[in-house]
Amino acid sequence: MRKTALAIIFFLATGFGGPTDGHLRTFALKKGSEFSKSFDEKPTKEKKESLYIDLRNPTYKDGTLSTNEGGILQNSEIRIQARKISYTQNSQKHLVRAEGDLMVQYRNKAYVGKSFEFNFLENRGTVIDGKTYISPFFIGGDEISIDPEGG
Repeated sequence: MRKTALAIIFFLATGFGGPTDGHLRTFALKKGSEFSKSFDEKPTKEKKESLYIDLRNPTYKDGTLSTNEGGILQNSEIRIQARKISYTQNSQKHLVRAEGDLMVQYRNKAYVGKSFEFNFLENRGTVIDGKTYISPFFIGGDEISIDPEGG
């Protein structure tokens, strides 16, 4: 838990996000909350295709699970944390959209941004108004594409 807390503090100290980020940041750092416990939970390799979903006060309508109060979606390759999340899975699409207090970790790379959309069927996504770190630089762009070939 100590390394996770240090990583969270690093993101808070670097100024990612904006002045309205305080509530989710405070909530994520509360000791003993369900949200903070989910930082330590990692999917096992046997369950590679499973998706762990932890949404705060979710609603379900027309095949979409959503929240405006924060949550996390993760599997063995991706972790998505945001204030507003909508998740849809049916025979035609398997899609997540997230925005607000956004942080995405995909294959050991971290991204922050305004919004994010990820298609689990194609394993591709886009971070809008995003930033990431490629040693020794922080790099930003209007759109950052995430795909299985290049990450």
